[in-house]
Amino acid sequence: IVGRLGDLNRPLVSKSFRTRMTQRFVTMGNPGMRAEDFIAYQELCALLFGLLGLMSLNLLEKPLIWSSLFFVMGFLLPFIWLRDQIKKRHHKIARALPYSIDLLTLSVEAGLDFQAAIAKVVEKGQPGPLREELSIMLGEIRLGKTREQSLRNLSDRVRLPQLTSFVSNLVQADRMGTS
Repeated sequence: IVGRLGDLNRPLVSKSFRTRMTQRFVTMGNPGMRAEDFIAYQELCALLFGLLGLMSLNLLEKPLIWSSLFFVMGFLLPFIWLRDQIKKRHHKIARALPYSIDLLTLSVEAGLDFQAAIAKVVEKGQPGPLREELSIMLGEIRLGKTREQSLRNLSDRVRLPQLTSFVSNLVQADRMGTS
């Protein structure tokens, strides 16, 4: 139902909205979701909440015009859910970041180069979204992207201030030639 409704919504979705939502889906960790499907979820939630509001207000014998608030609340619920999913993922990444930085530091101090140290973090690190993102970054490096571009892509995908700061420090250290 969502896929078909999403296909019907395709002409309604602007390019800027699609780009913005795609970035949010990537940040959430689900890059396969489409903006059209998200709008379909909004429409279905609005319809469901609106009908629920109509039934509730009818049972309470209140003016049915107030059901419009239920429609609006249902329409906004997917945005609230999306924001919550992004916050949960950011929290998991922030919790795993210190351990991964320690493991990366130990690996580099033990004599491994940066790429091998990242591979060690991916192999031995805590399972979760940070490990997945580092694995994507490692794959980009292996496919020929520069270390700086792969790190910046990691920062752009996750959009977490702590990780962005760490990536900036790594890029600066790489440019300056420091260890």
